[in-house]
Amino acid sequence: MLVGILFRDRFQQSTKSLQERFSYKLHTNAPIVIKDDEGAYIILLNRWNNAQHEPSAIQLQHSKQPTEGFQQLDFEVKQLEALPEETVIVPRLAASVADRQYFKLTYSSGSGSASIIVGERLLNMTGTVNFRDIGGYVTKDGKMVAWGKIYRSGYLYKLSRKVHPFFNSLQIKTIIDLRSVPVVERFPDKLPKKAKIDTHTIPMESRGLEVRKLRGKILRDDLGDFDALEVLHNAYRGFIQEFIPEIQKVFQLILASEEGVLLHCTAGKDRTGFFSALLLKILGVDDETIMNDYLASNYFRAKETEKFKKITELFTKVENLLPLLEIYPSYWRTALQEMENKYGSFEGFVKDGIKLSDKDIEVLKDRYLVEVPTPTSNNG
Repeated sequence: MLVGILFRDRFQQSTKSLQERFSYKLHTNAPIVIKDDEGAYIILLNRWNNAQHEPSAIQLQHSKQPTEGFQQLDFEVKQLEALPEETVIVPRLAASVADRQYFKLTYSSGSGSASIIVGERLLNMTGTVNFRDIGGYVTKDGKMVAWGKIYRSGYLYKLSRKVHPFFNSLQIKTIIDLRSVPVVERFPDKLPKKAKIDTHTIPMESRGLEVRKLRGKILRDDLGDFDALEVLHNAYRGFIQEFIPEIQKVFQLILASEEGVLLHCTAGKDRTGFFSALLLKILGVDDETIMNDYLASNYFRAKETEKFKKITELFTKVENLLPLLEIYPSYWRTALQEMENKYGSFEGFVKDGIKLSDKDIEVLKDRYLVEVPTPTSNNG
């Protein structure tokens, strides 16, 4: 197997994390874009359109915009020891590029040609966690969720100034902060000062998960009556039982914003995960894909989870808190079941619960869905 010197030097420290953080996505048959800590991009072909069998038939273009302005770009073809079955494209792009990049791959073969536009799923910026673009997913009716429109993340109060230029390139104009007011006041987002961003705090702190109370119980090792799994299930039921006005406000803000939107909480997994799954389902993404994206927080937050475990085990048994640290399929399913219990169906929840009209849903789909390029055939 040929492994370039480039990979031995620049990507050596990344090979294990590539397996751990991205292998769960390799069944999707769509290219995966990754940027390393030094700013260099790599693209895993991920068995897309069988292009790995003939990479010389691939053309690569890049742009700062997700749908236009693409320019031709040279690349190298590599193989990675950590993922020996995957063909990897290494774009010849300056590692110092501050703006976000999107890539258009076109594969031409004897039967025709196919194109796809891809971007980074995880935007690994210093000072935040679980910062993701929810674009790129194909809906049940064959459209694709647009890249560069809806983002989700955890805390932003540590966001490094070094990544502010890159953050600005995302063109986020609306931030919806789902943390409680005391937490927001103590740990305000550190955003680029000159960026024109509208920030809205819409608190959705669930009972049993109040930060101050929970911290005190951990420090006192007072978790004997604390059932973390039940607390999380109650929290997801509570989204439907207690926070309908807040959910309505979130969607009204999304509907009012024609540019990039970022939803975030503290960990970027429960409140933010709930809204991401909810929006993807409204847009028509299939349930399996939604669940895969929802559970991805377990991978993208793995380092944070391990840090928390090491600190917590100094005071109490970590096992008591695992359901708080991780994402389980039953959480989202609990929310869906509560929607059905209270409103008869998911559609009933959308219409009668959060009051989204057919026109509202049409606006969301027009704004956040794009056509998937249709393969051209040479058999005409």
